Amino acid sequence: TITVLVPLLATAGTITLNAADAVLCPGDTIANDITVNAAATLNGAASAGSALTYQWQIRNSGTGNLWQDIVGATTDLFDVSVTPLNITEDTQIRRLTYASLNGVDCPVNGQPSNAVSIDVEEDRSPTVTVNPGTSVCRDGVDGLVFTVNTINTEATDTYQWYRNGGVIAGATNTTYSPALDTDINGGDTITVIVTTAAPDSCTSTSAGTVINITPDPVANLTSNATADTICAGDTIVITADPVAGATYAFELNGAVVPAADVVGNVYTTSAITQESTVEVTVTNPSGCSDTETITVLVPLLATAGTITLNAADAVLC
Repeated sequence: TITVLVPLLATAGTITLNAADAVLCPGDTIANDITVNAAATLNGAASAGSALTYQWQIRNSGTGNLWQDIVGATTDLFDVSVTPLNITEDTQIRRLTYASLNGVDCPVNGQPSNAVSIDVEEDRSPTVTVNPGTSVCRDGVDGLVFTVNTINTEATDTYQWYRNGGVIAGATNTTYSPALDTDINGGDTITVIVTTAAPDSCTSTSAGTVINITPDPVANLTSNATADTICAGDTIVITADPVAGATYAFELNGAVVPAADVVGNVYTTSAITQESTVEVTVTNPSGCSDTETITVLVPLLATAGTITLNAADAVLC
């Protein structure tokens, strides 16, 4: 006679996921044990010595949506202290239960519990564009417009811009533009953090955008006239301070001066017959510019007047 032993399973039981782990941010670890809701049971006809054994499994797109064993997860509850589990995408977890005896596990493929689902908030993957570009003149800083572009965008997402890791007060929209030319310095790094709505409140940080700022040239005008004062029609020489590689655009009373009157940074004219304004715009090779104005003063005589000699003085000894 031989006795054939058969471990028999009655029920696989059910499991419960803590509500706090039902929605996670990408890469979060399950914080709470997945517990037993209803215990698995052996069939009353199971051979003596039969015991319940377990294998936890995971399924997501990373497993090809096929159930895959979680190594080391073989107890009745899923103990996160023993088997930490990072979740990067929508995932399901279940537990297989076996009736085991003498190294034989029945049923061969186990009997599955219910599956619990973990939803992962989609990464926003923020990227930043800058118009007109990341290299600007100092006086163009307040014209910069930073725009964040995201994927999986939701209307409830919120935004915060940072400069060199520090919060930019009031910069909480999808675009940011500096209020002043001095709000950003050369070499500063601008980032934005996108936060999803509660309860998950997941954050995604953009790569840093480094801003290069070219200093504006300094325009300065001087003349060869004493106190910038001449008589009408006199020749005056007006000179702008030299700037390496710069171009100079002179205007007289708002009108472009004749090209023949300008040699480099020097403007020579005898066309000024009354108080006038000469302006120069100096533009460096990077396209940055500065403007300076000088006022040329002209004392003007209207009439010489007339004089009278007393008749008593008309004939003298």
